[in-house]
Amino acid sequence: MHGGKSTGPKTPEGLARLKLSRTKHGMYSKENLDEKRFLLGVIRETSKLLS
Repeated sequence: MHGGKSTGPKTPEGLARLKLSRTKHGMYSKENLDEKRFLLGVIRETSKLLS
């Protein structure tokens, strides 16, 4: 009755809009992942120095 499930964007413009809209929280952005890797390295090095 409501037209069925959405199949999502198919055009290049629609796919580009979808890609941009998925950065809502930025949790998995390249910058955030790089920062997380850096901080984990600092924590590991600090732990080694304190042990």
